[in-house]
Amino acid sequence: MRVFQANVHRSRTADALLEQIAIERELDAVIFSEQYGRIAKGTWFEDETRTVTLLVPSGSAVAVTQHGDGRCCTYIQNKRFTLLSCYLIPSDSIEQFRMKLDLIDDKVLEIGGPFIVAADFNAKAVELGAPTTNTRGRNVLDMAARLGLVVANTGNATRRPGCEHTTPDITLVTDSLAGAINGWEVLEEYTGSDHQYITFRISARTDPTPTSIIKGARKWNMAKMNTEAFLARFDANSMPHISGDAGSLASGMMQRIAKSCDAPAPCAGLRSRRRPVYWWTSEIADLRKTCFRNRRRYTRARRNREAEAEVADFRQSRKALKQAIIASKKAKWDELRNPWGLGYKILTGKLNANSTAVHLDSDAISKIVGRLLPTHPMLCGNRDPQGDEMFPPFTEEEPKTAARSLKRNKAPGPDGVPAEALKLVAESRSDVMFYVYNKASSLSCEKYRN
Repeated sequence: MRVFQANVHRSRTADALLEQIAIERELDAVIFSEQYGRIAKGTWFEDETRTVTLLVPSGSAVAVTQHGDGRCCTYIQNKRFTLLSCYLIPSDSIEQFRMKLDLIDDKVLEIGGPFIVAADFNAKAVELGAPTTNTRGRNVLDMAARLGLVVANTGNATRRPGCEHTTPDITLVTDSLAGAINGWEVLEEYTGSDHQYITFRISARTDPTPTSIIKGARKWNMAKMNTEAFLARFDANSMPHISGDAGSLASGMMQRIAKSCDAPAPCAGLRSRRRPVYWWTSEIADLRKTCFRNRRRYTRARRNREAEAEVADFRQSRKALKQAIIASKKAKWDELRNPWGLGYKILTGKLNANSTAVHLDSDAISKIVGRLLPTHPMLCGNRDPQGDEMFPPFTEEEPKTAARSLKRNKAPGPDGVPAEALKLVAESRSDVMFYVYNKASSLSCEKYRN
């Protein structure tokens, strides 16, 4: 489970970039505070003040079983743990801060079980990654000790360069869940906010995660396959050991073909299951990289001198990024408003999908069903296998004919072997395919008779 923790700081640019970052990293849960607006795709869980948000993006593997909110926090729960997000504003007095902290304390005790608390307490403590400890920080540490929470933070603070002295965001976890948190890090890429974002993973040791979300089928780029190298590799590979039945023989043959594909045909990269945000372009991606590069130059230069030129470059690239995002969004909306543009295509697609079904009478339906599902006479179960003649052997041409019927550029089956490889083996090594076909047929007949 991939989790993202961010403080958008009411920034329009940061809010837009966060949506694209969530897609690029295929996040399962996004925790953020001081949001600018709502991300279009996903399920939202907000607190009463709409300052703290938990987002479960579309296509996420997180199965939310329960959720709730409070005055300064919101949480979601699955079968294994509870994920709670909270934000305490810096303008609160120490009495108000302690009162809100008590509310969070009560909520954790009320729910019980393993917890992950992702928070921006606006508190300082050495244990939380800050250079000093203040009153707020001591209160947070006391609460963590009472609830049995440990600090998951590692590495640097979570503010942008130039604001390192300010309060970092923190991640607290119960001791029983601490071992499942891995990969906790502060991202260095440009976010548009004065906070640097946090990412970490929660190992799913007990959560049943669909394998289709984790892995895809093995696939080779057959358009770039070296035919001569494939055949040489096929001749060099021997058939795996088989147990003597037709299924093992067929499986061994497919393994031999699969091994032959590894070197001559490069593996095709799996496509991302999540499309970028509607306004994302290659120009905006380049502008984000430029903005990040200029910010790093400014950070390095200001350590030794004024860095006025670097500051100007960073501000100019940041402004260009903001303007490009706004212009791209406006262009997409203008395209949608065009009566013969994208809006027309979407509308006509919906109309075609919801077209009226053809109504048939019962006689017509009976005739169609009779043609599609014809009836056959019942076969007797007391046939004598010894009296039946063995199936005639395959001819050398039949495997070739069967292979020619396979279509190219189609998804492979569970074994991952593409149709192009099967066609090549059947045409160029027909004697091997001929032997496998007849041997499998012979083994099947022997098993049937026995």
